[in-house]
Amino acid sequence: MNDSHVTGERLSEGRKRRGLTQGDLAQSSGVSLSLIKKLEQGVLPGTRMETFRKIAVALRVPTSRLLAEREAVDDSSDANVDLWEPVRHALEGRFPDAEERPTVEGVRATVDDTMPLFSANRYAELAAILPPLLRDSDALGSEGRAARAFLDPDLQVGKIQPADAYRVMEKDVVLSHAFAEEEVELFTYRAPGQANSYFYGYTKLIALRKDTEAALGTKFNQKKFHDFILAQGLLPPDLMRKAVMEDFVPKQ
Repeated sequence: MNDSHVTGERLSEGRKRRGLTQGDLAQSSGVSLSLIKKLEQGVLPGTRMETFRKIAVALRVPTSRLLAEREAVDDSSDANVDLWEPVRHALEGRFPDAEERPTVEGVRATVDDTMPLFSANRYAELAAILPPLLRDSDALGSEGRAARAFLDPDLQVGKIQPADAYRVMEKDVVLSHAFAEEEVELFTYRAPGQANSYFYGYTKLIALRKDTEAALGTKFNQKKFHDFILAQGLLPPDLMRKAVMEDFVPKQ
């Protein structure tokens, strides 16, 4: 049984334990009745954490109890690998399609709820909560990255004024004024060439990965490649290529 159906069963059991109908839960949580029904049927694996949190508050249970809870295991066991596998997929950006858009407020509230789990070493619950939380955070971050893609270069060449950039960052990306100001000043006063430098480095890394895949064929391992790149530290692109081709590739 997959995690979506396990979550659906936990939701249904918690609702019935509280003596609530699906309609009662929808009213008290602010989540639509149709979504409550779909969640209990286990057909929405991409539901955002904010929704789970609203339902958990209405049921008076921790959010983690609604998710696919696993038993804590010893660090050396194979089961521990399975426990953290969804987290690794989330870190790699492998998310199920989401039916809803997350909000900044919802992600912040979930992060606040999650911090005590770290302090209490409740790793099984963390392993269930982190994948959807990372997905929601990534979705919010993608909006900021999309905005920066055109704002940063245009700010540098004077095609857009700081006041217009503030409006986009605050209204569309939902950043606070302090964060928007930090972003605008970074690319206009403190580091006006940073965006171009990022893009240059990005294109070099993409080309290097493509050449590495061509050199290794079926032996290419994405995780090993990324780990090797990170382990080199702040190398110029030409030296990074030399390290990959002369050290990483021959050892695979």
